[in-house]
Amino acid sequence: MRDLFLSELNRYKAYAKTAAFIFLALLAYLSSQGDLMAGRGMLSTVLSGLAIILPLIFSVTQFLLHKRKNHWAYLMHRPLAEQIIFKALIAAGLSIVMMVLVVPLLFMLVVLDSASLELIEFRHYLYVGHVALIAIFAYFTGVYIALSANKGALLILGMLLFVLNSTPNSPFLVLFVDLIMVALVYFLARSAFKLNVSQHDTRMSRQFIAAILMGPALGAILMSTQALFYHIPVTLFSTHPDRFEKADIPEYYASMWGPDAKAVLDRILPVDETQWRAHLLPNLEGVSTLFMSTHPTSFDTLNQLMHQDQQQRYIDMKTLTKWQFSHQYQVFLGYDLVSKNLKHVIDQNGFHAVTSIDDIQNLEVFSHPPRLIAGRFIQTPNTLYVLDFEEQYMEIKFQTQDDEHFYGPFETERDGELVSMATNLRALVFEKRDFFALNTSSAPLFSVPYPEQAFGRMYTQFYMLPDGALFLFHGRSYFGFQKPGVSVVFADYAGEVTPVTSKQYIAHRPLPKFVAEQEFWQSPIFFATVFEAANEALNSNDQSIGAVFDDYLSRTRSAQVMAYAIGFTLFSMALVYLLARRAQLSTQQQLFWVGMALFMSLIGVACFMLLTPWLSNIRGANIKASTTSSNAILN
Repeated sequence: MRDLFLSELNRYKAYAKTAAFIFLALLAYLSSQGDLMAGRGMLSTVLSGLAIILPLIFSVTQFLLHKRKNHWAYLMHRPLAEQIIFKALIAAGLSIVMMVLVVPLLFMLVVLDSASLELIEFRHYLYVGHVALIAIFAYFTGVYIALSANKGALLILGMLLFVLNSTPNSPFLVLFVDLIMVALVYFLARSAFKLNVSQHDTRMSRQFIAAILMGPALGAILMSTQALFYHIPVTLFSTHPDRFEKADIPEYYASMWGPDAKAVLDRILPVDETQWRAHLLPNLEGVSTLFMSTHPTSFDTLNQLMHQDQQQRYIDMKTLTKWQFSHQYQVFLGYDLVSKNLKHVIDQNGFHAVTSIDDIQNLEVFSHPPRLIAGRFIQTPNTLYVLDFEEQYMEIKFQTQDDEHFYGPFETERDGELVSMATNLRALVFEKRDFFALNTSSAPLFSVPYPEQAFGRMYTQFYMLPDGALFLFHGRSYFGFQKPGVSVVFADYAGEVTPVTSKQYIAHRPLPKFVAEQEFWQSPIFFATVFEAANEALNSNDQSIGAVFDDYLSRTRSAQVMAYAIGFTLFSMALVYLLARRAQLSTQQQLFWVGMALFMSLIGVACFMLLTPWLSNIRGANIKASTTSSNAILN
């Protein structure tokens, strides 16, 4: 094993050294342009791309070279066990990958940390582990692509959704997910390494893992087919529902969207609401639509991995100070731009002068990583502070009530005249001049409680009128799952809030349910429930995994959509059974794939066609039958 390992390593060693040097030079260049480990930005984008593309291309190339005619037979007939040969090759391959990607990154991190050039904490070193696991996942995926008889092996890369697309969360949860993905794809790569690589692996455990890993990408591909069977033909030969006039579809949520505020409200208000119509419609003529975000945005999590940081460092040019939040000490650290020395910290009580990190004692630390907004505000989940770096002044600008927390940072509206902000209980609008003042807390111009606690994502728009403001709260699942609707509320300058009307729509858009609900009926159990719930659970800090799955399982669909789902599932099971029987697969294989069709529906059919030798078996059976028939005639 040692000789094979060294032989394989020496084959690529020169290329690896060159690539590692180039990558190290790239890291040094990026570091010269700003803080290398400052969170989301150029580095995390570059690293994610390199950690996927380079190991994938390298492993495919490495094993395709071995797979050449005569080379593969020579490799596999060495006086070594098959698993020893595989381990020697992947050990050499992973050593090359680590040498090119991980070693330069770790070296750069140690240099920045030891020289105190940047704020480096333990979570930054964990990030290197995250990058390494992404690279290993891509490497094993490449091995599987090169060796497997599965023509859809490349679709496994779709599972990078779980690895790369995550909200701020525990670093150990992120790394745990990484490890699971690596273990699964290693299992597939190992099973693909065999003497006859053109032979499908019929072991059910391998087929199940491959189907699960390929499923999300296959689901997305199946979803895209509706462009062929519906959207393109309807657009070419008829009028697509998205092109209907808003006035012709007042009972659909799509009628909500439009720049004409008066027309939008005219479609919402009942005809018999004469008083509100007389009051509101004339005042909405030519009024601009103002939007505010009323969807929760997760705050950063303590000790999260670096690439999840929503906020980078802030540089105050007046005081020549670089401010950055320390997850280790849970305060903002202010470093002098010239000397690089620590000179100030900010905790919940304000500014403190320090000379070294050892001076940070007995501070009122932040329990959550706060947001530093516009170089003037610090926002925690419950408190908004206003501050002045030059005068070292900080005061509470606004504080939430009991059981209330901010949804996200504030937004400036209407050419900077207004500031809007949302909590989990109400929408808030402030006057910007008062809001940005340094020496006073601010009371909102309008404070509007939500008429409904929307089931799904809620959108909010408002219109400034002479005597107040009109608020529209709406969403695709406003009144419950797939129950779009809108609530209209009027708030006057005296602080009185009056509900105007509410309306529930038939559906989001006037599309046939066959099109609108394809995500569900094409795979009701695997794709629309298990995968979607797992994806949401791993990207949510607000709900437990159990609560997310309970929510998905409690959702109800129309009888028509359920009929589609049941019909296509039964069709998938029947089709798989007939093909498997025609291909003369074992009874065990037939039952397994019928079960997979029940679990994955149409996606299961696609997996069956990619992971079994059904076509070659049927062709072989036909040729055999034809030969037998010809021989019988000749005899």
